[in-house]
Amino acid sequence: MAEYPDSAAFYQDGELSANDIVSLVRLEIQQAQGYDFDVLSEDRSKALDFYHGNTSSPYIPEATAGRSNVVSMDVHDCVNSALAEVLPMMQASAVEFPPLFRDDEPQAQLESDMIARLLQEAGFDEIAYSACHSALLQGLGWVNVEYRDVPRVERHVYDDPDYEIDPLILDRISEEGGKVTQDGDRVVITRETMQRQLIIDCVAPENIIFSPSRGQYELEDLRFVAERKIMSVSQLVEDYGLTGVEAMGVPDYNEHYNASGYARRERYAESSTDTTGGYQSQSQEKEVWCCYFDIAIRKNGPLEKHYLVIAGEHLLESRPVPFQPWVSCSPIPMPHRIQGRGLFQVMEDIQVSKTDMLRILIDNATVANGS
Repeated sequence: MAEYPDSAAFYQDGELSANDIVSLVRLEIQQAQGYDFDVLSEDRSKALDFYHGNTSSPYIPEATAGRSNVVSMDVHDCVNSALAEVLPMMQASAVEFPPLFRDDEPQAQLESDMIARLLQEAGFDEIAYSACHSALLQGLGWVNVEYRDVPRVERHVYDDPDYEIDPLILDRISEEGGKVTQDGDRVVITRETMQRQLIIDCVAPENIIFSPSRGQYELEDLRFVAERKIMSVSQLVEDYGLTGVEAMGVPDYNEHYNASGYARRERYAESSTDTTGGYQSQSQEKEVWCCYFDIAIRKNGPLEKHYLVIAGEHLLESRPVPFQPWVSCSPIPMPHRIQGRGLFQVMEDIQVSKTDMLRILIDNATVANGS
């Protein structure tokens, strides 16, 4: 549990400095990680090991030498059976806008078709599969839904030798950041604009941490939700303007302390001892936290939700946001809790019992046939 400092240590100039914000976020991460490691991480690791039938897992008893080491796959079969029933409904359920009156039917249909196309372009089918699978197995699936401004380059080519561009139009193109080039009779106008794009992403539960809830079941009520991202040194330099030395000083990503992330690799977890990237410094993998945090920037000011990107001791991005774009799903919701129950928690005892019975049956059959 994090120890909260005296608030007098902050707000030296009436507002939180970048270092103050980083310190507060680090305290929240420390507390949220403690909650994650103590409460959720073990259950997630155990669920993945039971799903894979991992005989090297500390949660699955290993048979003595010479005896059967078979594992019943009840958790695996239960999750996949439920997924086969749920997933078609998720993929076939299109967002529909009902018409408000008779003449509104074409517009409502157009909006419904447009949303369906945006979901298809965003790869919603694969995202729905991943989110439902995590939810059914581990009790909570996470989906990020937001709009981002992405650059779009428009290029117009005019081959007409008699085509003349109005000087006023040229001035306007230049003001908007456009570029006009002429090669003989060919005129090329290039202009870069920003376009809003729907981004939907499913995040593995082990990469999400959140503050312990006190009888809360809405994500918006949580004061802190953060996503762990892995970025290379090159990305930190190019995207956020850090120097090479600063980027190299950011802590490396190491999955060995992320128990459930390590368990997701199943038997491939020991295939590599180096988890920090390639052999060049530019490709080294660093741990970055993207946080949605209710924080009071001004002394005695109100709590406001901010999007903060933290890499080591560096505050890479800070901006206010109206809401956090996270959506969570759980197959068995628990009242007044964010974390629900997964099918693993329902099937755990059944799989353990059937594993014991299968091993006894196989051992008896081996002795009977061998004699």
